[in-house]
Amino acid sequence: ARAQEAAAQAQEELAAAQEAGRRTKEELAILSCNYGQALKRLGDTSKGIALYERALQLQEELTGQHSLEVVPILVNLAAAHLALASPAAAQPHIERGLAIRTKELGADHQQTAAVKKWLDKCRAQLSNPTAAGATASGPAATPNTRGSEGGGG
Repeated sequence: ARAQEAAAQAQEELAAAQEAGRRTKEELAILSCNYGQALKRLGDTSKGIALYERALQLQEELTGQHSLEVVPILVNLAAAHLALASPAAAQPHIERGLAIRTKELGADHQQTAAVKKWLDKCRAQLSNPTAAGATASGPAATPNTRGSEGGGG
């Protein structure tokens, strides 16, 4: 019930932001990502993916394709693909996020390690899809302004 309320609220906020034109791209990116997360938790992962892609597009327009700010969205997008047992679709997003964090923060940084765990999960699904199955959660990741990366539920 809480997830449905959160999804409804996020959808209303997103619609208001789009219609009123008063919100910034950053706010729209955050709202899109939050709404995608709510939909994923409700089991509507395909719609969630579309919202993550929109959030990614907006964030890239704001901060660039190789900014640290796009990484949480990339991880959420990848986690959604993994939840649908689509590791081949998830892998490029995780690898891109890992490359950005490695370059910006270093290979040994805690946030880089969080993305590495997602890559391990992805590779496990690729090598044994029936054992990995579709899951909505994954390794613990770093909190950010868009909720928890790849957060499950």
